[in-house]
Amino acid sequence: MVDGYGNTSPIVKYDISPFPETLLDKSKFKAYKLASDSEIGFNWPLTNLWDGHTDGNSDGWHTNLNIKLPAVCTFDLGVKAKLFRFVVWERPDQYAYTAGNPKEFSMWGSIKSNPRDSVIPLIAPVGTVVGDWVNLGNFQYPSPPSGLKPSMINADDNIFVKAGVNFNVPLNNKQVKFIRIAVKSNWSGQNYAHLMEVAFYGSLK
Repeated sequence: MVDGYGNTSPIVKYDISPFPETLLDKSKFKAYKLASDSEIGFNWPLTNLWDGHTDGNSDGWHTNLNIKLPAVCTFDLGVKAKLFRFVVWERPDQYAYTAGNPKEFSMWGSIKSNPRDSVIPLIAPVGTVVGDWVNLGNFQYPSPPSGLKPSMINADDNIFVKAGVNFNVPLNNKQVKFIRIAVKSNWSGQNYAHLMEVAFYGSLK
């Protein structure tokens, strides 16, 4: 191949196969309450996290206020899967980029049949093993796309929140069956957390 300046370069061809990605069936998800999980607040049970409702007019998962961080919840995916990515819907509208919406969080997984409880650290490198749990990734929710401060977001920022945000899971992770989400901080700087919905994509093979 020759460009407009007379430079030549070889043509390289690759056969690329996409990952066999599957949306995990939420009807198989189940709460798996562990002693160190954060207490539920406002009668918003954990099962709301996979009920298919992402708008601000429904309930999600909500912890009590003024808890010790990280805010943690645990659930069973119902299948063994190697995760590639997941989608998070934070609470929109007047709660977008404020209140208990997570800003920094980690996700932990276990392949054990009945994983034991362990206290999840506030900060840990990816791959850290704590009891039956391994850190699958540390994540930060994107700042407002408008570039505005979280306290000054516009309508487009809220549309972004309502659409859900994708997060990639490191590909070197192995299969898991159980998930723990551990919220390190929220957008208001207070000690609690809430989410509307999650979805997971991966391979069941």
